[in-house]
Amino acid sequence: MKNLNQKYGLNQYVLMNKSSSGDLDYVKKFIDKEKILEILPFDENMKKFEQGERYALQNFVKDNFQIFEKIKEKLISYKRN
Repeated sequence: MKNLNQKYGLNQYVLMNKSSSGDLDYVKKFIDKEKILEILPFDENMKKFEQGERYALQNFVKDNFQIFEKIKEKLISYKRN
């Protein structure tokens, strides 16, 4: 991904999803740390939602509200051309 961003002048960010310990070290081998928008940890609520339990999505959003706010702040502050 680093090479593609440089070659084509892309400005991409990564949202790590369902992350657990050790994932960040692996991802940093391919992506500059400053390009990692945010890290969403593995969450049982998301697993339950994917298995059909609708209420679990609300719990997932509530549990990760601060992360979603950080993502929103970063996206709003990004200067577009």
